[in-house]
Amino acid sequence: MICGQNSIVKMNGHPYTTPIDSDGWWTVFVSNAENPLRILLELIWTRLSLAIEMEMPSDDTLQDEALHPLLSARLAREGNKLGWKYNYTKLTKERLQSAPAPRPWEPVEIDSNEYTFLTIAAKQGQIDLSDPQFLDWVRIEGIDVDTFVSRLMEARLVARTGSAIRLVDQTLFTAFTPDGKSWAATDSDRFQLRSAEWMKYHPKK
Repeated sequence: MICGQNSIVKMNGHPYTTPIDSDGWWTVFVSNAENPLRILLELIWTRLSLAIEMEMPSDDTLQDEALHPLLSARLAREGNKLGWKYNYTKLTKERLQSAPAPRPWEPVEIDSNEYTFLTIAAKQGQIDLSDPQFLDWVRIEGIDVDTFVSRLMEARLVARTGSAIRLVDQTLFTAFTPDGKSWAATDSDRFQLRSAEWMKYHPKK
């Protein structure tokens, strides 16, 4: 929905999405006060790619749109009835009209344990949290499983079905920068752009 410079976007994964938080709330609609044509083009390209199986043009920027939470929902049960419960996020007029600049995109910084977990998940297809070998590993490393998995889910690197953890995308990209940090992402186009920027600041000797 577009009105002037403002737009409301449904977060259904085509292409915009948001993870469900720890309390079960999913942000269904967001608002944006930037140029709505950028968002409209993203929606059109996504629809075309799904309708005629065409490849979307590569994203040649390292910026994410600034999206404000508007309406959230979660499943709720009252007696024998099951339905949706909604929550409206109120923001000040000043904040909504401020039109903050798009956020710079970055891959996710990961530690050595997260790197090990992600690479094994990519190789095996999934990791079962009830697997004895996995349980031995987290015990030795002193890892709190719930916190560990939630962090990777919030970073949109993995998804969970019961005790099975899978990557959200079949391909995982990782990198190690000269400052000793490790990074991971599933967006190949932006990851390559970010890697090129790293190389500019850390050229090979």
